[in-house]
Amino acid sequence: MAQLSNYEKGLQSYQANKVEEAYIHLKNALQDNPDYLPAQILLAKILIDRRQYAMAENELDRAARKGADGDIVVELLGKALLAQAKYDEALTYANRMVLSDAGQIKYQLVQAKAHRALESLEQAESIYRSILRQQPLELDANLGLISVLLSQERLPEAEQLLNKIKNFASTESQYWLLSGRAHYLKDELQLTLAAYQKAVELAPQSVPALKALAITYYVDMADYDKAQQSVEQILAIAPNDPHAQLIKSNLLADLNQDSVADQVLLQLHSQLSKVDTQYLLKSSELMLIDSVTSYKLQKWEEASRKFETYLGKERDVNAAVMLADTYIRLDAHPSALALLDGYKKELLNNLDQALILASLYVDYGKLYDSRHYLPQIEQRYPDAPALLILMAKSQTKRGQYQPALDTLLRSKDRTSPAFQYALATAYGNVGESQQALSIVNQLLTTEPDNQDHLLFKARLLVRLQRADEAEKIVAKLYQQSPEDRNVVYAYGSLLRAKGDAQQALTVVKPATLVHSKDNQLWYLLAKIETDLGDVDEAVSILKEKVKGERLQVTVELAKLYYQEGRFGDAMGMVDSALYQDPNNEDAAVLKAQMLIEQRDRVGAERVLGKLSRLWADDALRLVELSRMQRANESLAKAEATLQQAMVLQPDSNIAYIELIELSLQQQKVPQAKSLLATFSEMEGVADIYVEVLRGDVALAEKDVSEALKHYQAAFALDPQNVKSFTRMTQLSADTEHRGKYIELVEAELAKQPNNDFMRHTLADFYLQNGLLDRSQYHLQVLLTQPVPDFRKALALNNLAYIHIQIGNYPLAISTSAQALQLLPQNAQFLDTHGWALTLNEQYSEGLGYLREAHVRESSVTEIRFHLAYALAKTGRRAEAKELLQRIADFPNGIAEQNFANELFSEIFVKVEK
Repeated sequence: MAQLSNYEKGLQSYQANKVEEAYIHLKNALQDNPDYLPAQILLAKILIDRRQYAMAENELDRAARKGADGDIVVELLGKALLAQAKYDEALTYANRMVLSDAGQIKYQLVQAKAHRALESLEQAESIYRSILRQQPLELDANLGLISVLLSQERLPEAEQLLNKIKNFASTESQYWLLSGRAHYLKDELQLTLAAYQKAVELAPQSVPALKALAITYYVDMADYDKAQQSVEQILAIAPNDPHAQLIKSNLLADLNQDSVADQVLLQLHSQLSKVDTQYLLKSSELMLIDSVTSYKLQKWEEASRKFETYLGKERDVNAAVMLADTYIRLDAHPSALALLDGYKKELLNNLDQALILASLYVDYGKLYDSRHYLPQIEQRYPDAPALLILMAKSQTKRGQYQPALDTLLRSKDRTSPAFQYALATAYGNVGESQQALSIVNQLLTTEPDNQDHLLFKARLLVRLQRADEAEKIVAKLYQQSPEDRNVVYAYGSLLRAKGDAQQALTVVKPATLVHSKDNQLWYLLAKIETDLGDVDEAVSILKEKVKGERLQVTVELAKLYYQEGRFGDAMGMVDSALYQDPNNEDAAVLKAQMLIEQRDRVGAERVLGKLSRLWADDALRLVELSRMQRANESLAKAEATLQQAMVLQPDSNIAYIELIELSLQQQKVPQAKSLLATFSEMEGVADIYVEVLRGDVALAEKDVSEALKHYQAAFALDPQNVKSFTRMTQLSADTEHRGKYIELVEAELAKQPNNDFMRHTLADFYLQNGLLDRSQYHLQVLLTQPVPDFRKALALNNLAYIHIQIGNYPLAISTSAQALQLLPQNAQFLDTHGWALTLNEQYSEGLGYLREAHVRESSVTEIRFHLAYALAKTGRRAEAKELLQRIADFPNGIAEQNFANELFSEIFVKVEK
């Protein structure tokens, strides 16, 4: 028996599926005879099977140059070129080959695939139809045409062709793969799955069929076990398949096997890093997988570059969303916004993706765009909870707090923690802090350590006059996370509100070094430095530390200068801000306020006119405008503005309340009563508002008893309501109503012992009505509680006043000195301390403090009298007389009448004698 040649051994091994053995025999055959074409072509087939496409291409090129049969070479070489993404070469590589009609069809099929890869679907379709006109039963052409039709979502044509070729094509895996895609486009999931299973059954080694099956199990059915089985089959066939590796990593992550998922990703990343760049750039699929791999490994800079390259070739909304997220991670929000703005129509096809763009609009100053884009989303996904949350956030950003709450209350599904948190925020914004707190407390029962919820609870507690509880929460969070930006901001803000600016400085200042790019922290630090009196440092922070927000810095500087009474500087900053942005609302509001204070009614009216145009469609801002118009004494315009707000939002509680109050201010009592009657019948109106307004109407009609009855009813409904409490306090001074007032407030303080505002108001009430012992008791209680420094200083000053009244001047001096330590520039405190020193016969020391108090508040009668008394006691009678002559009807009207009479006698009577 003749010995087999190396080629024959290789052929036998290949036919027996012993590929590696065949490869060795063929290499030996070509070593024996480098020009033996059958060995060369078979070797190329094996190289293609081994995915060594470049080597296969090289062998086939050599075979073609040696005169190999074009019909054999054309198909194999086409496969090798397509596999390497050499699509342009695949369109022309066989132009000079001698091909039969059958060979020409093979070449055209390769060209059609290249056109599909280049997204030239019309050219691909033309080629397939040309082939089918010659050979209607050509299988690859039929399947290729169906694939093109499905890519264009021309489903009826694709289904018609699938049915037409079923008799002779249903034994092909590719047929069932395309059939599955058609069913998928019709949302026929079970039929899709059955078709893909059939495709795998017919070709168990088909990677495309196994991928389709894996993705269906994974994405559409969440059957992770079966998906994983399919992926493992793919990787057994093609261990380095990038797409399969990426799917495997995703599956493992979803199965909470994060470390293993990361190992797969790292291996894939390493593998892709070794791929030739030119080859990678020719394959959109590989470019995308490469980009996603870097993204999932959180290599943000690298991922952004790769996605940018990919999106330079492809328009892919999913990739755009991932790139936008990458930009956000890199703190490049403007880039994310600009990118997604170019995909706004495609994003509407997916609620979550559309909300990303809308969120960027809302969070980064594009409220105008959000007001137009959010309704487009709502048309597609009406009342989706996540959408309603964002719509409410947009309204809140525009100051529309009640509409924001109303938007959330439209939802039928309020179960998610995110929705409950948004609802709590909305209730808090409309002043319903107790309702908001109830929701947050419920959320904290399931997530007791949720930082956002704890910080929000602290803010609510502050509003509810429970600042000590709030401070405990935030202080504990600060101890746990002293460098956490949100915790630092909350703790610093709380300490500042409490009046402890020095402690706030020690909390916030170190954090600005860690979070040096956080402009909000720098703004807070500037405010703290201002509180501490270091305005120059605050200005320096705003000018040098805050980056990329020139307009906002200008506005903040204007506010700072305004707060410091530097109106010229403040106006300069405001005008600069309005030059940068003529429609900047913060700057316009500040300018209007300054002009109103300067009594420049004409100038203020011009600015208010601009605001009326900017806020023409915003009911809540129109209410704000009406208040400024009232301050500018433009009552008719204020009334017209409120009526405009009520046209925009007929059920606006605040607009009704303001219009009723304005009617009373203009003494239009019948109009106010008519509005109140309508308001009280409106759905959802809180009883407390009605009671307060009824009290206001009764007061306008000079019926004090009736007014007091309504204010007391309002206080019973909500003791936290400042207006009803204040009015009740003002009207209860006479002996007829005093007892009832004291009974109500003492009872409420027994329930709310830490309500420092209520306790201080009651102490003042006692003081003004001569009940010094009761006033002293409540002031001393206040000093034992964690109250803000300004409240503590007021309590100390009032205690000093009581000590003066009972003649304990040394104690008055030491107590008033403590008040001055807290607020050293306060004219009232300087006066109390100086008067106590003077009455204690420390005339020279007292005179110094009284002079300083007079410099700060020269128009206050009591300060002028105290200074004159001290001047007289130090022998400066002429100066004292000059001051006293500026007090109308002296000595009448002075609280300390005995001292006034004494001074009058000494200065005027003795001189006349």
